[in-house]
Amino acid sequence: MKFNFLRIAFVSFLAFFAVVFSACDVGLGEAVDTEKPTISIEYPPKNVVIKEDFVISGKCHDETSMKSVTLAFQNSESEHVEKFTATLAQDKNSWSARINEYDSEKGKYPLTDGTYFVTAVATDSSGRQQEDKMTLRIDNTPPMIVLTNPGTVENKDTPLEKAGGFGATIKIQGSVSDFSVTDNDSGSKLVFTVFDENDKFLAYRELSNIPPSLGIIIGEYTDGTENLTDSNQFYKKIYGAAGSVVDTKYRKFKITVSDSARTYKGSAVINERGNISECYYLKDEIYTDVNNKFSIGNSDLYEIVKKQAGKTGELTDHEKTILSSLEKFKHDSDDEYEGSGADDSSRAAETSGTKALKIKPVGTFFLNPKNNPSYEITSFDAFDFTSEKKWEERKISTSGNITLLAKSGLSEAPLEADSFKVVLFKTDENGIRILDTEAEKNEDKEIPCEWTKNGSNYTGRVTLSSKYVEVAQCYGIELKGHDKAGLEFYNGSKAYRFSVQTGSTPPDVKITKYSSTNSGSTVYIKKNNSGTAVDLVIYGTAESRSGSKKGHVTLWPVVNGDKTQYANRDNKFTTKSNSEKDWSITVPGAYFNNKESDTYTVALYATDEISNETYKEITVIFDKENPKVQINSVDNVVVFDSETTIAVGGGGGNSKGGTKCWLRK
Repeated sequence: MKFNFLRIAFVSFLAFFAVVFSACDVGLGEAVDTEKPTISIEYPPKNVVIKEDFVISGKCHDETSMKSVTLAFQNSESEHVEKFTATLAQDKNSWSARINEYDSEKGKYPLTDGTYFVTAVATDSSGRQQEDKMTLRIDNTPPMIVLTNPGTVENKDTPLEKAGGFGATIKIQGSVSDFSVTDNDSGSKLVFTVFDENDKFLAYRELSNIPPSLGIIIGEYTDGTENLTDSNQFYKKIYGAAGSVVDTKYRKFKITVSDSARTYKGSAVINERGNISECYYLKDEIYTDVNNKFSIGNSDLYEIVKKQAGKTGELTDHEKTILSSLEKFKHDSDDEYEGSGADDSSRAAETSGTKALKIKPVGTFFLNPKNNPSYEITSFDAFDFTSEKKWEERKISTSGNITLLAKSGLSEAPLEADSFKVVLFKTDENGIRILDTEAEKNEDKEIPCEWTKNGSNYTGRVTLSSKYVEVAQCYGIELKGHDKAGLEFYNGSKAYRFSVQTGSTPPDVKITKYSSTNSGSTVYIKKNNSGTAVDLVIYGTAESRSGSKKGHVTLWPVVNGDKTQYANRDNKFTTKSNSEKDWSITVPGAYFNNKESDTYTVALYATDEISNETYKEITVIFDKENPKVQINSVDNVVVFDSETTIAVGGGGGNSKGGTKCWLRK
C-alpha cells in the first residue's frame, strides 16, 4: 500500500511539473498572440480607373497565425457595401482576390461604375484585426461622342458631295462624356481614321490626353516640304499634293475615343486602350429631337446610356423613351477590317486596301486649303521676318489707326461677324512673340474694332491707345473668328507686326499755387531774418501725352536760363503716373540773392519718358527792403489821448508799392 501511495504521489508530481513547465513555455515563446496582424494593399495602384474584372492583392503577417483577409467595397454615392474574402497564400504572408467577375446571366458586372472606398481587413487566429484602405474607380462604359465638326454623314438626304468641309486646318469639335475622361486625364485616346470616297484607307491619327470639350487640330495644310509636323503629314496623306489648282477632295471617316480605364489582372498590358466608344452622334441631328425636346444635356444622356448597359441603376420609363429617340441617330465607330482585331498596332497592316471594312464609314467631310476665310491688314504689308528694314512703314503712333479686311473663303460661306476678335500680343525686335514669364503673361489682348459689311466681306478699323499699347514696343496683330460653316480665319504663313512709335506731344504741365500768396506768372518772395531770400515752393500737376503707359513726367527748375543748373541736383520731381500727377518743386532762396538784380526768370522744365520736353516760365521778384514812411503834409490834426492810434493819409513808401501809415501819439 505504501509503495502504491508513493508511486501515485510521484506520478502526480510529474504531471504537475509538466503543467507548470508547459505554462512557462507558453509565456516565453511565440505561442501567445500579443500583437495585431499587419496588412497592406499592394495592387492595383491607388486611385486608378479599372475596367472589367480585376485582381486586388497585398501582404499580411501575424506572429502566430493569420486567419483571414476580407475586403469591403463601398460605393461613394451610396451606403451599399460589397464584401469579398481573399485567398491567403500557403505561407499566409500574402493574399489576393479576383473582384467583379462578369455575370453572364444578368449581363452585367456586380460592381457598378463609380468611385469605391476599399477596406482590407486582416484577422489573426486570436481575433485581432488590422486594416488598410485605398480608393479606386470602376468604369466599364465606353465614352459618348457628340460631334459638331465634322458634322455630316452620307445618306440619301446628304450625299457625299454635300458634305461639310474643312479648309487649311482639320479641327475636331464636339464633346466627350465619360466617367474617366477629364481635363486632367492622361490615359484617354482619340483615333480619327480617314478613307477616300471608295472606302479605301488613307491614314489615321491618334492623339492622347483627350479633354471632355473637343477642339483638337489633327491636320494642317502647308505647301512646304521641310520640317513637317505630324499635323502637316496627316493632311498631306489624306489630301495629296496640291497643284497649281487647289481642288476639293471628299473624304469619309470613323472616330473612336477611349477612356483611361485599364485592366488590372495581375500583369501589365502593353499599349492598352480603355473602354472604346462604339458609336458617335452628330450635334445637328440630336439637338432638336433629343437635347431640346427632353431638355437634357449630353453628360446626362451619358448617365442614361450607362444605365442601359447595366453599369449603374435601373432605367425609368422616361429614360427608355429618351434612349429610343437617341438610338436612331447612332453612327457606328467600328474601324475594324474583315479578319482583323481591334488592336491599334495591326491597323496599318490591315488597312492596306486588300481587306474590306466590316462596317463601312458614313461620316463625311471635304478638304480644300483655300476654303478658310482669311484677312489682311491694309494699313501695312505682311511682315517680312528676314528683311533688315522690317519695321519701316510699320510704325504707328499710340493714337493711330489700323484697317483690316476680313474675306470669306472659297465656298463663300457667310462670315460670322459676331465671332470676330482682333487681338494684340507683344513681340521682340525680330517680330517673334515674347514668351510668358512668371512676372508677366504675354496673353492675347483683345482691342475693340468697328466693322462695316462690304458685300460678303467686312472692313474693320482699330484705334490704338495707351490702354492697349506701349510706346517703343513691337506688337503682333491677328484676327480670330470663323464663318457660318465653322471654318476659322487662316492666313498661312502671313503674319502682321507693327511698332508703336514715339509720341511727339509734350507733357501737359500746370502750376496751381506757390508757397507765397501770389498767383499768376509773377511771384514776390520776401527775405528771411538774415536778410536773404526765402525758398520758393511751386505746386502743380503734370500729365504725359506721349502714349507711354507709365505716364512718368520729370520736372526741374532753371533760374535765369542756365539749364545745366539743376541737371544733377536732387530737387527734381518725377510723377508716378497720369493718375497720380501732382508735383512740388523747391527753388532754394540762395538763387535769388544776386545783388545786381531783384528780378529773376524761373523756367520750370518738364520731360516725359521719351524726352518730349516743355517748360513753364514765371517771373520772381525778391522784395529785399522794408517799407519806408514819408509824410508830405498833415491836413487835419485831431488830438486824442496817448492811448489812441489814428490813421494819417500820406504818400511815399518804398518803390514796390503804396503804403498806409498808422501813427500813435
